[in-house]
Amino acid sequence: MILDSLVASSIRSRRGQPITIESSRNFSVNTRNDDGRIINRLFLGEDRFEVQARSFRVLDPRGSPIFTADHKEVVVGAEVLKVTGEYSGFDLRLESPTRSLEVKGPLGVAIESRAGDISATCLTDLKLQSVAGAVRLDSSNVLLPSLKTVNVSPISYGPSVAAADGVARRTSIPEVFQLCICGNGKLFLAPPEGICIADNDVCR
Repeated sequence: MILDSLVASSIRSRRGQPITIESSRNFSVNTRNDDGRIINRLFLGEDRFEVQARSFRVLDPRGSPIFTADHKEVVVGAEVLKVTGEYSGFDLRLESPTRSLEVKGPLGVAIESRAGDISATCLTDLKLQSVAGAVRLDSSNVLLPSLKTVNVSPISYGPSVAAADGVARRTSIPEVFQLCICGNGKLFLAPPEGICIADNDVCR
């Protein structure tokens, strides 16, 4: 029991016995440099735990880093990063409010949703780029619902049939268009008969 300050170069417990440090309000551990300024600080209070340091590391028994953090980056060295607990049933958001967000993997990056959709939304361009391979869309349905269509007169299809009033009319069938591509890579639709000819606006 210490009533005031304890100054020591080393504090050890008896062999095989733990050390217990107890405080009624908070507990602080500080380290200082040669000028007496605090450079690292550990604070354990009633409702929070704080570590003030230039870098923070968690190592496994072999000395390999599991978690490191500094003012530039946070690195998770474990093989699996799992987010679980009471609120694991809600969405997980990776967000960078002011700058870009990058996901990198030297052997590949896999994004999988076993029970729902995967959506990607952006303000300007969404780029899918492969330097040495291909971009593959493997699905029974590939939808591009908002492609522009060249401005041409409507064409009716199907054989003529006589209606009850004697006027010949053509049977209606679902519209099927040609999928065309501009020189800059932009896709557009054209009528099913004829060739792909873009107007002045569709390839801009």
